[in-house]
Amino acid sequence: MNKLYEELVSGNSLFDAYIVIKNELSHDPGNTEIFEEFMASALRIAGLDIDYNSRKKYLGEADMALTIFAESVVIKDLSTLDMIKEYTDKVSDMAESIQNAEEKELETIGRKRRANNQKEFKKLTSIYEKMEKVETQDELDALLKEISEIEGKLEKNAFDDIQRKSYETMTQSFSKLISEKMDDLNYQKLLEKNKEAIKNFKHVFDRYNEKKNFYNKNEADLKALVTKNLFSYDSRELMNESLIYFNHVYTTIFNNVGDDLKYKLTEWSITSEKTKRD
Repeated sequence: MNKLYEELVSGNSLFDAYIVIKNELSHDPGNTEIFEEFMASALRIAGLDIDYNSRKKYLGEADMALTIFAESVVIKDLSTLDMIKEYTDKVSDMAESIQNAEEKELETIGRKRRANNQKEFKKLTSIYEKMEKVETQDELDALLKEISEIEGKLEKNAFDDIQRKSYETMTQSFSKLISEKMDDLNYQKLLEKNKEAIKNFKHVFDRYNEKKNFYNKNEADLKALVTKNLFSYDSRELMNESLIYFNHVYTTIFNNVGDDLKYKLTEWSITSEKTKRD
């Protein structure tokens, strides 16, 4: 037997010893003694607590060596035939053992991952309940950020059928609720803008009626009054009711000023800068 191989085995250098004995067998594939040492080495490593792909690799090489040996050796008696059958069984048993161990480990990992997913589902349920009660955009944004973080933690490839259906249902429910909340918040924002608008429209109406003659004679003061408090609103952001009141205020002023100011009012209404209001 190769002296280096024996030294490596004695020193428990199993992987280096395997390389040496594999090399020996490649030069003499029908040598029974070398073959048995190789098989012992390959099966020993395949049985170690290392990653499953490596274990399969060494077992696969053992299986290939067995095939080559069976074709190379001269079978003169039953003992050689029995040895080939024995190693065939050992390779088969090892393959089954590795497969069972891997499946068991994967199932254990899968259960843990599904358990973790379930915890995240509970968090999503809690977030959904909070989202039903949100009243501000900041509150909604904070919950959307939490959802995004949970999405990053969910291991979707570990979903079983129940979790997959639960996730689909949650996704649909959240999508609908978020859309409803966005509509509600946008409406509230629009409502606040319009409340502010009609308040300013009334201010213009009251100030003009209090000093009608003054504003009819002082273009600069009239311009300052209407461009800031009347024409600074984008009509696209005004509700119908607000537009009606706007037209009433505008018409009241328009009908009371001279022709020159009528032109100016029209010009200011279309050229005044529209103030952005969040």
